[in-house]
Amino acid sequence: MMSSGVGGAAVLAVAIFAAGCGGGRSTAFTLSDAKRLAGVRPAAPGWTWPSTADESGVHDSGASSEWEDDDKLAHVDVGLYGTVSAAHNAMPAFNALSRRYARQRGYILGEEGVSDLGDDAWRLRIGGNGPEVTYHWRRRNLVFEAHMQCFGTCPADFAAAARAWAEAIDAQARRD
Repeated sequence: MMSSGVGGAAVLAVAIFAAGCGGGRSTAFTLSDAKRLAGVRPAAPGWTWPSTADESGVHDSGASSEWEDDDKLAHVDVGLYGTVSAAHNAMPAFNALSRRYARQRGYILGEEGVSDLGDDAWRLRIGGNGPEVTYHWRRRNLVFEAHMQCFGTCPADFAAAARAWAEAIDAQARRD
């Protein structure tokens, strides 16, 4: 199970690494935007989630939130970068970090690029202690991770629920 502390630390580490990368200054998104987007609650028909996040955090480089009950966990991390190109350049290292985590806690079922979900979008499917799905994508100078894991009673449409949540977060970002 990946906690928001692990994901948040990953976003922070990648943000520090990428901060020096080139590109013009982009003020498209702010820390306030990252905090708001990290608060988009997971939802799927017939599958309830806690109404508030168990943990939420805001730091200089982004925001995170986590929802958990006896059957499932969802967390979102939103990393704020100084430029669009710094956010873009962070994606390969961020994906590699998630792969390493997946191999430590389980095994990789598959990974692939994703269309219609921001820029540089990618999905990692993980097996081990119940199904897990992680989405990474970028929207201008923000980098997103939406991770969902089921470790109890899982709906048949678990992967669809994870995708729907990622799309809801991205739809909110597109409105800005």
